[in-house]
Amino acid sequence: MARTTVARGKIILYARQKKVLPPGCALDLEGKETTDPQVALGGLLAPLGGPKGSGLALVIDVLTGLLSGSKYLTGVGHLYSGTDKPQGIGHVFGALDIENFLPLKRFLSERDEYVDLIHTRPKAEEADRIYVPGEIEYLASRKAAKEGVELSETTRNELAETGACFGLKLEDYIM
Repeated sequence: MARTTVARGKIILYARQKKVLPPGCALDLEGKETTDPQVALGGLLAPLGGPKGSGLALVIDVLTGLLSGSKYLTGVGHLYSGTDKPQGIGHVFGALDIENFLPLKRFLSERDEYVDLIHTRPKAEEADRIYVPGEIEYLASRKAAKEGVELSETTRNELAETGACFGLKLEDYIM
């Protein structure tokens, strides 16, 4: 999960497509809001949830950086460039045995009820429905499995260029 209002990959996509960013996504190097994706790539992404989101980002950085012995803050390598050297990215994983708390069958039943309650809450006027975390991606993956994935011309060209470096032809892999 990006700890920012939008993931850096989305900013890169906006820049490639020469689109203006929605307000509140990014800051320039002076900390002023920008809707220019090129400026955003040289600046900062706005934290999710303002000051509380900044606090959450720090906790995650401590867990994935300090606790794991990895790099943290500005020591972490850039995700989309400089991949010729170690980036120092760390991870932390946690697991709970649900049955240490309650029977699995009960948990699954109550989880389904929980999601149903969220789905039936009043929604914003402009919203089609309410989603739980991960649901949009799950539904999109099911749709993609049935119908395939539509690629923008920019993405298609980048894939063709990258594939050509390895002697691969895009048309051999895309319908």
